[in-house]
Amino acid sequence: NTILESCQRVKETVDDILDFSAIKFSDGLVGTRELVDIHRLLQQILCEYHSQSDQLKIVKMDVPFPILCNKNKMGRAFANLISNALRHGKQGRDIWIESCIRDDNFIFSVENDTDPISASALDRLFVPFVRGANSTGIGLGLYVTQEIAKMHGGKTETSVRKGKLANRMVIPVKQSPAEDTERRGNH
Repeated sequence: NTILESCQRVKETVDDILDFSAIKFSDGLVGTRELVDIHRLLQQILCEYHSQSDQLKIVKMDVPFPILCNKNKMGRAFANLISNALRHGKQGRDIWIESCIRDDNFIFSVENDTDPISASALDRLFVPFVRGANSTGIGLGLYVTQEIAKMHGGKTETSVRKGKLANRMVIPVKQSPAEDTERRGNH
């Protein structure tokens, strides 16, 4: 289990560095978009993490149609948000995951119990190379996630309420994949 966790951390670090390089030193994140079964993709990502932790709790998984996106980058964003909650949330506490369509947006949210966070620390969460207290990462995961959201015409949001930190990715979609393809163009 320790070897698996170490390998996962190394893979995440390498992926974040590669994505950071693509963002900063080329034309940004690019890739082919396809209609992706988000439920299946998220289940795959969750299986990777369930072997490391039983803290992950699915609150809602309601994405009734495929989403036009870059499958690898979207999976990377899911993994980054989940990994961040596991690393920085209170140990032994549940992590709540929600995936749904709301108001023509695909929303992926990860919420965890947290110690108090200052407003200035919240403002820096998505800044490259800024690390949280006791972080073992290099400070790129949330930045890369934000860029992946932007790549898909979306955004990231963070909120803290009653000792819970929620990181959300909000991606605009239409109710029909054909409308979504038409609106965005097939990239």
